[in-house]
Amino acid sequence: MMAFDYPNGTWTVATIPVLAILLLLGWFGLRKRAAEVRLEQQAHEQQSLK
Repeated sequence: MMAFDYPNGTWTVATIPVLAILLLLGWFGLRKRAAEVRLEQQAHEQQSLK
């Protein structure tokens, strides 16, 4: 029903896939950065034990 409420509803429904794609891109970007931070932390912990 919301999609038929032109123009506001149409635009709202049309932006949902765009927002989903942006959220996925952010999630993958954060996952990559979190892995880098974890590796840096492990390297720092190993270096401090020496």
